Amino acid sequence: MADLFGFPSAEIHFRADGGVDGDAAAARALAADPGVTDLLVLTHGWNNDIGGARDLFAQLARSLRDVVDGGHGLPPGRRLAILGVVWPSRQFALPDQMRGVAAADPSVTQADLLDGLDGLRAVFPQEGPRLDAAAALVPHLTAEVEARREFVELVRGLLTPDAADGAEGSDALFTLPGDVVLEQLSVPDAPGPFADAGIGGLLGGILGGGLNLLNYTTFYAMKERSAVVGAAGLAPLLTAIRRPGLRLHLAGHSFGARLVSAATKALPAGSTVASMALLQGAFSHYGFAADWDLDAPGAQPGLFRSDVADQRVTGPVLITHTANDLAVGIAYAVASRLANQIDTGIGGPDDRYGGLGRNGALRCDEAVAGTLLGVGGSYPWQPHRPHNLLADAFVADHSDVKGHEVAYALLSAAAAT
Repeated sequence: MADLFGFPSAEIHFRADGGVDGDAAAARALAADPGVTDLLVLTHGWNNDIGGARDLFAQLARSLRDVVDGGHGLPPGRRLAILGVVWPSRQFALPDQMRGVAAADPSVTQADLLDGLDGLRAVFPQEGPRLDAAAALVPHLTAEVEARREFVELVRGLLTPDAADGAEGSDALFTLPGDVVLEQLSVPDAPGPFADAGIGGLLGGILGGGLNLLNYTTFYAMKERSAVVGAAGLAPLLTAIRRPGLRLHLAGHSFGARLVSAATKALPAGSTVASMALLQGAFSHYGFAADWDLDAPGAQPGLFRSDVADQRVTGPVLITHTANDLAVGIAYAVASRLANQIDTGIGGPDDRYGGLGRNGALRCDEAVAGTLLGVGGSYPWQPHRPHNLLADAFVADHSDVKGHEVAYALLSAAAAT
């Protein structure tokens, strides 16, 4: 059994299909340790390699140790252990990695788009011929409408339409003509709602639209994969390792938030976890909504509504959210762009397509509004309910979830169970 800043720890690795990569012996042994009363099951988001995942685990564990040593740990007689969940993810381009921010900007080149296609090869290793065919069309995109249509058909053919979630706008990706997709993913020449929303990372022009499409394709593939790993991998593991006297606390960053939410949803009827933390979650802000589409007949529940409605979490669900999270904002700006909904604050709470890490859980009557507090603050936790913790003061960007304030919130929520 490993040690992570004084916490007993282990890792488990999953394949893209949810199968265990290696074995689960270390995870099972950690959970079976009679000295462990609380198991924090922690998973990463969009990291390119194991090193990135382990960096999240280690830095957050260090902050947890500091908070515990400062006198803000679990109640006497309880002992925390950490299980790191590693799964094959791929990084979605962040704003400062994107070049070209206006439709007239010539810095978005064919080479940029070809680099983007090469990046997709790591996500879809079996799709080399399809990606080769898409690359051959790149020199023709700016001049030929048919080339644009064929390019989009090839790229979106990498994805599974059945995984589309109307609350995230991805259905438009599969229904619009290819040339329209690229046009709508190109930033307008004049300043407009995108500039007003501060989403400067969206690329300009047809080539920029193509690069936006590739980035969104990665986002879409990873959101689908994270849900598969959660339902087919983590959920069965949680069922196998649960025992009397062991509280299970789930925490996920970015797509990891989607993974743990999917795992909770897939638990057998009557099974629960003690608490859940969604750190800058990369899924719809309507994920827990009772009815996210008020214009449609009949209730349209969010994808993970049952986590709340069926009280799958016995303690609190904490959700960090901030407008500082431009990575989640970018992804949902693309969704809004595809749906041609550009008359509201892109990616914000009034946008039909907004992210949990940007806005918290919306249209969810059970959600409790709050703020991410400093260490030692008093949280009014309520069982079963999502708590939207506005994190502007302590979370500077999408990946800034490893500090003492986040660690304290995790411990405080766990202690309340």
